[in-house]
Amino acid sequence: LREVDPAMADRLHPSDSRKIARSLQVYDQHGRPHSKILQEQQQRQGGSAYGGPQRYEDTCVFWLQCQREVLNERLDSRVDEMLDRGLIEELLDFHREYNHVLEKKDVDTKYTEGIFQSIGFKEFHEFLVKQEGKQFDKSNASKENQEILRTGVENMKTVTRRYAKKQMTWVRNRFLARPSSSAPDVYGLDATDLEKWESNVLKTALDILDKLIKGESPLINPLTRVVLQDDRHARHVCEICDNRIILGEENWKKHLRSRSHKWHVKREERNRHQSS
Repeated sequence: LREVDPAMADRLHPSDSRKIARSLQVYDQHGRPHSKILQEQQQRQGGSAYGGPQRYEDTCVFWLQCQREVLNERLDSRVDEMLDRGLIEELLDFHREYNHVLEKKDVDTKYTEGIFQSIGFKEFHEFLVKQEGKQFDKSNASKENQEILRTGVENMKTVTRRYAKKQMTWVRNRFLARPSSSAPDVYGLDATDLEKWESNVLKTALDILDKLIKGESPLINPLTRVVLQDDRHARHVCEICDNRIILGEENWKKHLRSRSHKWHVKREERNRHQSS
């Protein structure tokens, strides 16, 4: 990537293989650097440092929101429902079939990539390995297997809640941290109490939409934007931490406050003191 598009290589972390591969794919398909294409999009009328102009002018986003405690309960219940509907049996069947196919190809199972890294697989990795080649009967399972399974369930609930939090962060960064020229307005709809869905969500959304279609201002204001400076691609190299590369001003500040960085600083000071 540095050979064909050095500007994009500076924007991406060396470990971000997915984005690096994507930029190389763009170059291969268009015969032009990815960074040049993005620059042209940003320079169009209505574009900005965040990207090109919005494709459609009259756009709004409805964001279904929920109190955190209620959302966590729903997420946990969703995992329980998946278990009741046969999640474990499905995992075991897939695991057996997957290994059977690999045996024919004489290839080892890779638990650190692909489908096994998705939510619902990696949390039950130890359990699946323990059950390999065996029939599972929860009622007759050993205490050890039951404990491994219970841990897998708790881990899946934890990771699911964490994933929901990341989704909320993505919405804020994608819409609310950008100027109106780069992202549509977002209207929050309270879905905490499902018994009030008609009034709090459906009717509210239709009222907002009706006003916008008529060119009028809705009675409810869109969520407040907190536009952040677009410095997420700023590149820093921490020489003290073995030339570690950090992208983004905010990430750089976090790195400087981290225990790892402070430990390396102390080590550097200790080495200088000993050499002197």
